[in-house]
Parts: sequence; C-alpha cells; structure tokens
Amino acid sequence: MKIEFLMNNSFRQQVVEEAKSWIRRLEFFIQENALLKFRLSEIVDHDDNATAISLAEYFQNEMLLIDGRAKYLKRSVLNFAKKIDEEEINYLPATYDKKQVRLRENMVAFEKQFLNITNEFNSSLAKAINL
Repeated sequence: MKIEFLMNNSFRQQVVEEAKSWIRRLEFFIQENALLKFRLSEIVDHDDNATAISLAEYFQNEMLLIDGRAKYLKRSVLNFAKKIDEEEINYLPATYDKKQVRLRENMVAFEKQFLNITNEFNSSLAKAINL
C-alpha cells in the first residue's frame, strides 16, 4: 500500500523554505566553528604547556567532527530540497515525509551537540584564563 500526502504549492514551498532555513543555520554553525578553531589556534600559539596542548587536540578533533557532520547534513538537506522542488506531482510520497522528519531530528541533535561542544570549549577557556 502506497501512502501519499496531497501537496499543494504552498505546502511544497513550506517544505523548501524549511530546508533553506536549515541550510542557513548549518552555514552559521560552520562559520562559528571556524571562529572557534581560530580561537583555539591563538590559545595554542600563546600557551604551549602539555595540558593546553592535550586540551587543544581534543577540541580540534571535536571541531573537525562538527565540520564533517555539518557538511554531511547540508548535503543531505540540499538533496532533499532539490528533490522536493523538482517534483512535478501533487502529492508527497511518504518516503519524503519520513526523510523530512529524520532531517529535522538530525538538525536538532546536531545543534545540541554543537552547543554542548561550544559551551565546553568556552568553559575550558575560561578556566585556563583564570589559572
């Protein structure tokens, strides 16, 4: 049994706009992550003790993982939006609905993860400065 949802132009536009919003947010996170990496490099340039180096390595790895996840999510969202935008049909196949829900869940999880790493980085930086 094939499940489909009627899709008028306003619904299609809403789905595409949500995808565009996700892309803008992901681009923001990518830029923010680049700034965090720059701050990290400045810290390493001025503090070369073993603790600072190991902490820098940890955050550098986390930031690289964030970059990879953000780029993967962005690619997935772009592909989804392109497929929806190109569809010449008046219904939304259930697979698209499931994909949209999964993308939404992935975006929420990514944002939480990014904020956790950012907060951890800023807390570690504040502790290092107060020492």
